[in-house]
Amino acid sequence: MWAGIRGRQKLRHSICHLLWYSAGAILPFALTCLLLWRAGVFAKFWFWTFSYAYEYATNFGVMLGCLYFLKNFSRILFSSTALWILAAVGLISFLWSRKSRAHADFLLGLLFFSALAVSAGFYFRAHYFIMLLPAASLLAGLAVSSATDCLNRSSLSVMRDIPLAIFVLALTTALFQEAWFFFKADPISACRYVYPRDSFPEAAVVGKYIGQHISPNASVAVLGSEPQIMFYSRHRSVTGYLYGYSLTEEQKYAATMQREVISEIEAANPEYFVFVEDWVVRPRTDTDIFAWYGKYTSLNYDLIGVMRKNDGLQFRSREEIALSPGNLEGALLLYHRTKPFNSIRSLPRSAGIRPR
Repeated sequence: MWAGIRGRQKLRHSICHLLWYSAGAILPFALTCLLLWRAGVFAKFWFWTFSYAYEYATNFGVMLGCLYFLKNFSRILFSSTALWILAAVGLISFLWSRKSRAHADFLLGLLFFSALAVSAGFYFRAHYFIMLLPAASLLAGLAVSSATDCLNRSSLSVMRDIPLAIFVLALTTALFQEAWFFFKADPISACRYVYPRDSFPEAAVVGKYIGQHISPNASVAVLGSEPQIMFYSRHRSVTGYLYGYSLTEEQKYAATMQREVISEIEAANPEYFVFVEDWVVRPRTDTDIFAWYGKYTSLNYDLIGVMRKNDGLQFRSREEIALSPGNLEGALLLYHRTKPFNSIRSLPRSAGIRPR
């Protein structure tokens, strides 16, 4: 189709290619919908793919999104400033290089749609910017190529190598800025550097502990957003809600989702229960799930260990935590079922507890 727009193909051929391309995009989706419908889970698929996805994508306002963009992109910019400057030079090379202008439509289009992909929902999380890297890389290459073409007119042959030397210097500088992370840090230290607020190393230890102590046919529940615990424990989750943040978002499905996860956990009556102290609680958050958690675990489980971040990957007992509470943000609370099962059918909203 692009070749047809540029006049390189007949319009009829371009339309034919577009139809084949559209069929190739629609057919896998249609077959997926058919298979999910036959399996009886099409409603769930539609809910998570479209209904909830719409709520998630419209949960942030523009102003808050701008703050997230400034916060996260500034970190990315300063981690490899020289390379981003080269990409910026490539962006303005369309103004002074005829060769660059020949690629302007494609590169500017790629940059535009990459920026749209990064800004979806206005969350601007750091890993979203990966979708911007292909366009930025091509622009940096265009800067080097355009500058080399300009300097080829110089009588001094050494001038032609300057753009390439600048690129090598920019790349070396970017690697040097992150030399500790790339070449010196151990896996745990590197994880702390990239994800300072997350309990990824702790989740691995907790998951392996469960896997070593759980009965073969027993089950595990994780209330939070650390699904890798299930992987390390070699057991499946009793609930499909492996992403816990959706339960406390200010969106119309939150209360229904909370009731569903509660019913799934109570129906399975898992041997081990892990609560993750990592939630986003806003003014209009429905906190019933925390009230249920407090009563359900107190009636059915014993707290056998708490693993906090930066605590040496060691379990702490309830008594140790009471003597030295510290910061429980991101902590993993591990419970073991040792009591007869008691279901929590209803809870007053005022009973809700709020995570740290």
